[in-house]
Amino acid sequence: MPKPYSYDLRRKVISKDTLCLTSLPMWRLLYVEITHKYGLTPAQMALAYVRSRWFVTSTIIGATTMAQLPENLSSIEVELDEGMIKEIDEVHARIPNPTP
Repeated sequence: MPKPYSYDLRRKVISKDTLCLTSLPMWRLLYVEITHKYGLTPAQMALAYVRSRWFVTSTIIGATTMAQLPENLSSIEVELDEGMIKEIDEVHARIPNPTP
């Protein structure tokens, strides 16, 4: 499984691809905090969440490079528990339309 993003919120630096957290919108930062807490990447969590919805019959991955493909495919091994889903839903309730 690919390594999740690692960061220190106090320093606001993310080590993967030297992305600065200050450039992330608040809603994305909240989701990244959840992924970090559970040792997942954002793509893994997003795909696992979509797959966990009872009404979803297929999940379309968004890999655009060969490097992203293993990360996307590994999401099939991720099962979100009730606590994880609750945290994701709380972010959604707080920011229901993050990209109007």
